[in-house]
Amino acid sequence: MSGTAAPLTSDRESPTNRQISPWGRTHPVNTLETQADFIEATARLARRPPEILAAFIVSLAHRTGPVHERVLSFLAADDPAMLSACLRTQILRLRNGRDRRPRDEGSGANAVRLEYVLDAIEQAVLPSDPKEALALLTLALECDATLLDQSTDFDHEISCAIHRACSLIELVAALLPIESTRATLEQLYASDTHGCRGPLAAIIAGLEGSRSP
Repeated sequence: MSGTAAPLTSDRESPTNRQISPWGRTHPVNTLETQADFIEATARLARRPPEILAAFIVSLAHRTGPVHERVLSFLAADDPAMLSACLRTQILRLRNGRDRRPRDEGSGANAVRLEYVLDAIEQAVLPSDPKEALALLTLALECDATLLDQSTDFDHEISCAIHRACSLIELVAALLPIESTRATLEQLYASDTHGCRGPLAAIIAGLEGSRSP
């Protein structure tokens, strides 16, 4: 393998050219503001050679923090067992408070980490293995106390992530037998020490209602 890194831009994307938005507006190219921006950015990436994209993605795995962990999940996405193991490791790291950073930095980064974990569960686990998705979401919800206790200014972001996990559990519950989910949800709701798992009450009630004749 050559020691020269693969270029991430073409000659057409010189620093001079990058001063103006490639899709005709004058905001910086590192700002994606609208849905049209994202569509155009995706189209531009689709035109890049696969080996350049692969090299760029792998380069992100050398960083620390949420992006590093998201790349690892992305790389494992085509192997369900490997992906589940990867996500469990990331969730347990959050739950055990092993990511020791300054409180103002770590709590924000942990909210992002949890959102990335939920992304992977929703996109790659839930469609093919609802039972494993429920197990992972259960672990994720059990992180709430640790994350909130460590948080300073990011309680809202963490609470939003927990509510999102509850919404994903509602999707999972519709795919699994009632008896396989009700006990888990009741235990999660009963052990809520910070008041973030409130949406589970409605999900449990819905399970009970679905049993009524």
